[in-house]
Amino acid sequence: MFDLTDDLITSQSPTLRDLRSFTAENADALACAAALLGAAPGVRTALTALDGLADPGHPTARTMRALDDLVDLLMLEHVHDPYRIEATCFAA
Repeated sequence: MFDLTDDLITSQSPTLRDLRSFTAENADALACAAALLGAAPGVRTALTALDGLADPGHPTARTMRALDDLVDLLMLEHVHDPYRIEATCFAA
């Protein structure tokens, strides 16, 4: 969902600024949704992404991976896989 290349993400880029603004305004809701859809691992993913985006400068690779995982969680990408926690949480 977030196809952010090195050309688009700089510490001054409007794309990154908008993303940081959105996550800062909705951090609690994102963490709660992650808890409902992914239990403790989902919360860890959300907090890693949110904390990484709160840091100034260019997001690290770890932050970008966590952000991708958070998007997958929120988009229900893995609820069909019975071996993942998302399937159990979604069924509940």
